Amino acid sequence: MTIEFSCPHCKKILKTSDDKVGRRAKCPQCGEPIDVPLPKDVGSDDILAVFEIETPICEEQSFLAEKSISCQMCDELNPAGSMACSACGEVLLKSKVKREGIRSQTIRVGDVLSRSWELYKQNLGMCLAAPFLANILSTIAVGFIVGFAMLLYAALLVVFQNSPLAQVGAVAVLCLFVIPLVIMAVSYFEIGKQSLLLKIALGEKPGVSELFSGRPFLGRMILCSLLFELIVGFGNAIFILIGFFLTLLFWPYPFLLIDQNLPGADAFVKSTKITNGNLLSVALIMLTIFFSVILIPAACIGLGFILVKYAGIPLLYIMGTGVFLGIVFSVFVYTFQLLVKAVTYAEITRVA
Repeated sequence: MTIEFSCPHCKKILKTSDDKVGRRAKCPQCGEPIDVPLPKDVGSDDILAVFEIETPICEEQSFLAEKSISCQMCDELNPAGSMACSACGEVLLKSKVKREGIRSQTIRVGDVLSRSWELYKQNLGMCLAAPFLANILSTIAVGFIVGFAMLLYAALLVVFQNSPLAQVGAVAVLCLFVIPLVIMAVSYFEIGKQSLLLKIALGEKPGVSELFSGRPFLGRMILCSLLFELIVGFGNAIFILIGFFLTLLFWPYPFLLIDQNLPGADAFVKSTKITNGNLLSVALIMLTIFFSVILIPAACIGLGFILVKYAGIPLLYIMGTGVFLGIVFSVFVYTFQLLVKAVTYAEITRVA
């Protein structure tokens, strides 16, 4: 029998089976410890029997997660491991893990891709628009910085027109200012993009304002990105598979910086801990996306040649259609693979 009661802390309506009576668990919404109360129709003679038979479980284990997951939209109980509610179709949220107690779990490639696709369909507009808006804003910021530097350089040429050495020095000084500013602009909007996609991966509904949330993490993100590129570049210089392995080992660092607000060094150390046991799954996810980028366009090209040769369709029409479909496909693949990375991180670090 299913019993229903409310959390005494946040008043969320909770449902569970009556065999959980007397057990202690954390509320899936506020995280506070609560005891599953007795149903109103249970007599006083049964109280001791209930608490003698049932042994309270540890607080970290939610009674809702053992056999069922409650839908956050309609409160329908769903079997553990379900990705979407059987009643309303809403993507089921994973219970969040507190910052100081993050844990990792083994993921399955099919589950990650399925959940990514469900979230992508439900948030199609935001998933398509936000990354491109971030890229456009980043390009505008970089263009403004470079344009201002060129105007300043032109002014310096007038001032130092008779001194080639001074002109070289002016270029060097400008580069010392321009390059860091460009890196800061690109990193700022990259953080916003990752933060927005992570919120979508966690089942939230972020707004476009999330693209402008990168300031607290900017310095650490720049340093970590440079370190990541150096590590992977060094691995690729030795052997490309070593670079690929290092990429698999450290790829979650941006999400850890944003989600856990960790120092840069800790983000790299934590990356190795949460990827441990999931390297093969992450590799398969990345390779699936990579080969889809190659195989689908190759199949379209092959189909185009067949239509030209055997159906007599003009080559110009085939080429025009191919370019159009290629652009559309690239847009969807680019935005989808960004969400897949965020969902992969969420699936690894959020224990259902």
